[in-house]
Parts: sequence; structure tokens; C-alpha cells
Amino acid sequence: MMSYDRLLRWFNPAARTRRDHKRINVLASGAIAGYLYWFAVFPIDVVKSRIQSDSFTAPKYQGMRVFYKGFAICLLRAGPVNAGNFFFYEETMKLVTPNPTKY
Repeated sequence: MMSYDRLLRWFNPAARTRRDHKRINVLASGAIAGYLYWFAVFPIDVVKSRIQSDSFTAPKYQGMRVFYKGFAICLLRAGPVNAGNFFFYEETMKLVTPNPTKY
């Protein structure tokens, strides 16, 4: 969430409230925040998946490249999904919150 908020402010530094941001800035900030998240977490997710699926009697070592195998497909999904999540979050907050809070 911190990277999303910083990106949103970077795209529009003159915004006084969250309602002042353009929708395209919200979508772009959400997509970039999703990319940053998966870049950091993907190797950890690979380790978790390997622990769940590999046998402990004969572990396989495939080198360092295995940590980012399938990363491109993950990024294809991460951008639109996170952009949509943050967009709907912001739009819902506009409907639910009567008075916008200042930064």
C-alpha cells in the first residue's frame, strides 16, 4: 500500500485529497504497485510452492533462475488485477466517505 500511495502522490503532487486524483493515475499507480509487489515476493512464493510440492527425500536443485521462472506470466496478470483492485477501492471510498480527508 505504501508504494501505491507514493506513486499516486508522485503522479499528482498538487492533489489535496484522495478525490483529486484522476482515474488514470489511480490505475497506473495500482498497476505499478502490483509489479513492485510481485517482483519482491515472487521468489518467496516459489520457495513456498517448492516446499509444498517437492519431496524431502530427493530435493531438486535447479539453480537461481528457478526463482523467477514464470515471472512474465505473473506480471501479465498483476498489472490489470492490481490496477482494478485499487481503482475499485478508491471509487468505493469516494461513495462511502462523505468528507474527503486531507493528506
